[in-house]
Amino acid sequence: MKAIAILLLLTPLVTSANSQTLEGKAPIDYKQTNFQTTSTTLSSSSQYPAHSGKSPKPFDKIRIPSGTFIVADTGVDNDVYKYRDDTKEYDFSFELKIDRYVGNVALLKENDLISETFKVIIPAFDVDPNGGEQDCDGDDILESVYPEINQVYFNGELIGTLQGNDNLWELSRNTFTLPIEKLNVPTQVGERTTNLVQIKSDTANKDVPLSGGGVGCKVWATEIDYVAIDFDLVDPVVFLAGLSGNQQAFVDSNFQEALAEDGIPSDVIGHSINAQIPFSDPGCSNTPISFRTHAEEFKEQIKSLSIKYRTNTFNLVAHSKSGLDSRWLVNDTIINHELVETGTLDGTRIKNPLKFNSIASLGTPFEGSVAATAMRYGRIPMGHLIIEFETDYCDLDVGVSTIFSYFNPFPDDMNFLAIGADIDIDNDGVISEHENVGNQIPFLPLSQQMYDLLKDTMYIGISGYTDNNPYCYDPFGSCVSVKLPVISEVIASEPQYNDTSVTVNSALPYDADLKLDSDGNHGTIVLSADPEQPQSGMQDTVKDEGINGMLQWRTK
Repeated sequence: MKAIAILLLLTPLVTSANSQTLEGKAPIDYKQTNFQTTSTTLSSSSQYPAHSGKSPKPFDKIRIPSGTFIVADTGVDNDVYKYRDDTKEYDFSFELKIDRYVGNVALLKENDLISETFKVIIPAFDVDPNGGEQDCDGDDILESVYPEINQVYFNGELIGTLQGNDNLWELSRNTFTLPIEKLNVPTQVGERTTNLVQIKSDTANKDVPLSGGGVGCKVWATEIDYVAIDFDLVDPVVFLAGLSGNQQAFVDSNFQEALAEDGIPSDVIGHSINAQIPFSDPGCSNTPISFRTHAEEFKEQIKSLSIKYRTNTFNLVAHSKSGLDSRWLVNDTIINHELVETGTLDGTRIKNPLKFNSIASLGTPFEGSVAATAMRYGRIPMGHLIIEFETDYCDLDVGVSTIFSYFNPFPDDMNFLAIGADIDIDNDGVISEHENVGNQIPFLPLSQQMYDLLKDTMYIGISGYTDNNPYCYDPFGSCVSVKLPVISEVIASEPQYNDTSVTVNSALPYDADLKLDSDGNHGTIVLSADPEQPQSGMQDTVKDEGINGMLQWRTK
């Protein structure tokens, strides 16, 4: 597929059977367009308070603070070398607040969508492993004292003791692993939970008998740099509406309900009905205005979702044109270093780079659709739609979409599943009412017309113009002379199987990690498979690839 895309960039996109070039717009100057947005190797930094302690391994060398890596670093008990205080129940106390929405832990754990355990990380200094003798009460008589025992409590439960050596920092042996059920996490959107890590110092010597008749010796002191909690969790799924930005296709598909059964949060977002063409650039443009405009609308909504869930990472599911919009969304997010708030570190807001881990595209015309061009040129009489979606249809031109897709690959570390569909399930060339059930083109004659057009046509364009023709634009006879375009078509050398809106070849681009074709139409591709219908809706496939397969929604 990549070879085909490169070929399209190096040769004229379309030529008719009699070698007549289809002109239309002036040739695209790639250097002057906005097709190329970024490379796939750019990265962004997070914003959080700098480490303040003395241990040789700062917390951000373990993991960057986020909604699932929570740190307490500058509290009253951090970075203080302390002996046991017998007036207190605990000598050290640290609050760790979690803003990240988790939901139903049992359901998530059942599907490996949350880590089975979490870690409590405590770098500690000068934990003495050996006992000895010390004059505890100042009478010049040495008492026998025990090694340093510092008891660690998590939410009031003893979980172990600190380990270490004299005058040394210790981290690895002071990392405690606990069942995820013991972690207080937000189960409602907008909730904040608190977890307490507390330490009782030098407990073994609290009741040691003294030569003078008393009890208790303050022998050992220790220092805690920071305390951190670390766990993993599935990221929310965002469904991106296709052409027109109408969310109803996803809402009616019960896709969200299917994910909720496994505990996966999700949202459906749309966009305005049309990307407006600037007044200075009337008609179709060589710059992908609609991709950019709708991507920016998507991004603003996703930034709001990051506040809702307190996460910076998402998985995308795109239907139809929104897969193209996603190319701009993902690359523009990287190049513009978009940061979102995900939690706090000692009361200061943490910001992490907005990131998309995976995308599943359903019926996206990555190499454009001749159906869109046919509507623009009146090949299919749906002019009332063109008025509403003109810019979007312009950008769905075979040449524009193909070049845009080539210059805007998804990043290498983003898992990409592409799915296309063929409505002609019985392969007889005739679209039946049964095959058209659930299609976004509900009228069977129009579905047949669209299917035939896509199956037989590689490209539609302007091959020339007629002589001047009068065009009268009001009832009073006001007329001008215009040149009318001559519309020509390039016939496909082999059948282009399609879902009545997008060909299978266009839906399976060069940079997809996994390409799947299916039986169905442009509407049923987002549905769950129905044994009563011939179409094999791909909802279950996306979910399975997310939880068990290459999309890797599961925790690592």
